[in-house]
Parts: sequence; structure tokens; C-alpha cells
Amino acid sequence: MPMLLELAKSGAPVAQINGGALKDNIRIEDSGTSSAIVMDIWYAVYTDMKWTYNSWWKKTLVNPHEGWFTEDFIQLALSTIERILGREVKRV
Repeated sequence: MPMLLELAKSGAPVAQINGGALKDNIRIEDSGTSSAIVMDIWYAVYTDMKWTYNSWWKKTLVNPHEGWFTEDFIQLALSTIERILGREVKRV
């Protein structure tokens, strides 16, 4: 589990405003039969998603961190599959 936690934290965006609050609030909860990655910051879901038109600012904003969480776990899955198969797996 430490590797999974480090991977989740390694890609977490560090905003200039909060100085790494998201990264500091990622943890793994283990219930014995399953584990969950928990982010205790209300805006965490918005850091990974594509942003759409914002009526307040009257423009579409670009998320500089779009996909960070998803990308980390694709990499984790690929490296796990490579370890199991004993050979390189290419992403297409």
C-alpha cells in the first residue's frame, strides 16, 4: 500500500494558494477486505476533471491538472501488469 499512496501523492497538483493541501490530505483507508484512496479536500474532484464553460467568468477555463489522478492509476495498472507478465506492456 505505501507504493500506491506515494503514487497518488506524487501526481497531486500543488496550487500556489494552498501550498500542497491536496497532497497532504490523500490517504488510504484499509478495511481488511478492500482499500480506498481518500482525499479529504472538497475540491479534489475538480482537480482531475475537464472544466467547462464558467458563466461567472463568461469563458471556458482550462484545467492545468486535468487527468492527473486518472493518469497515475493507468501507470500503476500498467506497471502491475508488467510485473505479473514479466515483460513490457505498451499503452495504445
